[in-house]
Amino acid sequence: MVQRHPKAVLAYSSVSQLGMLASLVGMGLSSPSLWPALLVPVALFAGHHGMTKGALFLGVGISEHPPRLPAWLVWLLLALPALSLSGALASGLIAKGAMKEALYAGGHTSLVTFLSLAAVGSTVLMARTLWRQWRERGEDSTSWRSPMSLSWLFAVLVAAAVPFWLPLGEGVAWPPMKELPGLLWPVALGWFWLA
Repeated sequence: MVQRHPKAVLAYSSVSQLGMLASLVGMGLSSPSLWPALLVPVALFAGHHGMTKGALFLGVGISEHPPRLPAWLVWLLLALPALSLSGALASGLIAKGAMKEALYAGGHTSLVTFLSLAAVGSTVLMARTLWRQWRERGEDSTSWRSPMSLSWLFAVLVAAAVPFWLPLGEGVAWPPMKELPGLLWPVALGWFWLA
């Protein structure tokens, strides 16, 4: 939280996210019967993290040299991967739902609680990243057709669509509506804590 540069905050967030991934792999190693249920969520989480974090790192350059697009659109597109990494949207929400479902089925509710609390921290780190980007933002200086802008736009779209292009078979689905409060409370708590 004390880091000033957005990329440093993102790096600390990666340590946290990879800790979550390691805990899932560890659970699979300690309970081999759980692997069939955990394999898809682990692969989805890894793909989601890699693509979303790539979009976030490219987004730092975008906030420093914004394309000539409406500012609200640029900041909305910067916020989408941050919200997804927090587990509130797109591939993040699907990955979180799949992880929780597999862990609940295996009777590992304490790990679900731990991962939910870690998601609060991820939300705070993503908010800190966006705040630092806002504070260090540049003036519209880049064409939206520049390689940097197009790469970032592509990364944002690909990151949001991870569950649809990653070959995971039938094991990926949107969480049921009744489960959304259980998936979204860590994000809400993270924002509440910041307020």
